[in-house]
Amino acid sequence: MRCYSTNTALSGTNSDNETYAIMALYNFGAVIPLKLYAGYEHIAFNNPTNELPVGTTIIGGYQLAVVNNNAYVNQKTLEVYWGGLKWNFSPDFELTLAGYGYKQNNYAFTPAAIADCQKSKILSGTCDGTLYAVSGLLDYKLTKRFDIYGGVFYNGVRDGLANGYLPSAKNNTATTLGARFKF
Repeated sequence: MRCYSTNTALSGTNSDNETYAIMALYNFGAVIPLKLYAGYEHIAFNNPTNELPVGTTIIGGYQLAVVNNNAYVNQKTLEVYWGGLKWNFSPDFELTLAGYGYKQNNYAFTPAAIADCQKSKILSGTCDGTLYAVSGLLDYKLTKRFDIYGGVFYNGVRDGLANGYLPSAKNNTATTLGARFKF
């Protein structure tokens, strides 16, 4: 049995990933001070073709004390999508709104785990699930280098992506107010 320093030991999941994405931005320019943007990304996680052994040194000098090379017997698929707009009411005042989402498939690999996901999708992180979020930000430029801003961000998780969250933490709202000076 090998021993690893608690300062540099990590556990890790090894996978081969395939991804593609499509993104768009449309700037109405001089007609309307408005920008629209949207995107979609598809990520497929598979078991690695080259497994990493315990003790592998990775970036930063850390060592893998525990390695999972078999997490994706069934392919995990994560779909990520987003969209939003930025509207300049004036040269000094702008609004940004955005929406985001994740969708994960059921990639449980044992008959018992598949049955568990059919009973209650929150029982395992391998069950299908979703995450969604919306945000808004108002920004006012007082001078060329100094601005004040306020924003709100709301997100929620459901089913497999909610596994591990406390029941009271499945929906979150965060707000921010601030001032920024740019050098």
